[in-house]
Amino acid sequence: MAVQTLITPFEVVLYSPAGRQYPLDKICDLIPRIEQEFGHECLGETLYDWMIANVDYPENATVWECGYSYEIGEFVIKEGTYFENTVALNTEDPTAEDSGWVIPERFGTNECANTLWNDHLRYILALKIYARSLNFTTRETGAKGLTMLEGSGAYGNQGVRSGTKAELSDYKKDLIVELDTAVANMMRWARKTNSSLTVCTAPISSMIACVDGLCAPASNSRRRWGFAY
Repeated sequence: MAVQTLITPFEVVLYSPAGRQYPLDKICDLIPRIEQEFGHECLGETLYDWMIANVDYPENATVWECGYSYEIGEFVIKEGTYFENTVALNTEDPTAEDSGWVIPERFGTNECANTLWNDHLRYILALKIYARSLNFTTRETGAKGLTMLEGSGAYGNQGVRSGTKAELSDYKKDLIVELDTAVANMMRWARKTNSSLTVCTAPISSMIACVDGLCAPASNSRRRWGFAY
């Protein structure tokens, strides 16, 4: 039985710097482990379990079929992701750019939970999973993972080579800085929302209590975002 997660492999690619051609196999393996670690140690078990239990999946969604014409408002599933059609007689692949398909709100009409997901959490999880996958994808044979443009080829095309260990390390440092910023912004939002008069049915106070875990402030000398080679 597959473990239920908040984010899908396609969304990791969509919301991170990975690029749509990035291989999904390593991402699939990493999602449950990384999401559960971050979910329980940063969001807190109460909030993470609440979010898992309250994902609003469209009940009438069907597996997307190539060549089938879909009406506005129909839901499909492709690569584990739910999509809603916004274009009449749509035959486009939902995972393609400008396809007329959108990913529906993850938590239905729950504005607070959707804000947490759309503005903060999906980006953090995508960055974290993508960064962890780089070691695996760049060490495979072939043009996968991080590549560096190098000069021009025989016919004027840019050549492509695998990134070196030093280049990969620098790239990861940039991702770590971005992750620190994204997590800090999420925590500020949570504290502001928790102290305001806004009614939020998602138990975000669980996250605020986890300041010593993966949500530790950037000033903490014990950096938790490191990625081992």
